[in-house]
Amino acid sequence: MAFLMSKIKVFKSIKEVCNYIKNKNLDLIICADSNVERIYARELEELKSNNTQKWFTFPQGENAKSLAEWERAVEFFIERGVNRKTTLIAIGGGALSDVSGFVASTLLRGIPWIVIPTTILSQIDASIGGKVAVNSRFGKNLIGNFHQPIEVLLCDEFLSTLEFEEVLSGYGELLKYAYIDKNVYELIEKKASMLKLMKSCAQIKLKIITEDPQETGIRKILNLGHTFGHVIEWKYKLSHGVSVLWGLAIIFKLFDQNDEFSKLEKMIKNLNIEDSLSNPIHKDQSIDEIFEILTKDKKLITQKSIELVVVNEKKDVVIKEYDLANLKELFKNKMRDISAISFN
Repeated sequence: MAFLMSKIKVFKSIKEVCNYIKNKNLDLIICADSNVERIYARELEELKSNNTQKWFTFPQGENAKSLAEWERAVEFFIERGVNRKTTLIAIGGGALSDVSGFVASTLLRGIPWIVIPTTILSQIDASIGGKVAVNSRFGKNLIGNFHQPIEVLLCDEFLSTLEFEEVLSGYGELLKYAYIDKNVYELIEKKASMLKLMKSCAQIKLKIITEDPQETGIRKILNLGHTFGHVIEWKYKLSHGVSVLWGLAIIFKLFDQNDEFSKLEKMIKNLNIEDSLSNPIHKDQSIDEIFEILTKDKKLITQKSIELVVVNEKKDVVIKEYDLANLKELFKNKMRDISAISFN
């Protein structure tokens, strides 16, 4: 089976992005994040006025990723008219692209879509690769699909108004790439510009998903930090990227990887975010509760084993299978070390 790979285009301004879409003369439906819509009301005014009847606003962040919101969106578009040649435009961060892509993948069994990512996290990761989903009441991204956007339209102007929490989340996701490709680590060490870092991460992800579009092999390494990261995000309601950062820290402590942990500490200091990170896990935290969430993870192989993405002794990022009972016992033995992690 052939898979369509997304084309990535870079624009200097939001106006350029809107003009590009306008000049394509497509039959459009549009999904927008409520916060992005509010902040950029003036820049998006013409695009919205030309598509008022087919403009759907999702709530901000993870609140958008529910079956109820997905159903509200698909019924909205079906009522107003949609066909196989209709193109969905998604404007927002990672959560918005997740749910909008799922809408596109399920309307009429799949219509084309274009994503305009508006956060660091979505520009370097979430908008690239076609993994689309909503959350279940049991965990993150358990109801989803693979549906590649035909284009990803990047624009730096969206990043100028990001709140610090969004910047921090983007940095958290970025850190995993430093273990996948040493060039990212070197860029962080040299304190390169965010634009250079984002382009580097986007190119790494695009290369990996071109080789493995449906995450049957090498693409799984992009889940580094995500297994325990998703537990933290679900339980403690931290942002996705910050949760991934803590997921990395947990993995390194679990397996006594002091060199990798030191590397993480160094990057956090280079990014000047150490004072903004507070360990959510306390020593009296129920390990049963943590593993109850973990057993709902989509990386579960059987009821007794799970795939973890780890850094091996050769400094390669690899996928390994672990027995859940053994992993739980290891976590219990390392709980004091994990709860004591501090970057400031």
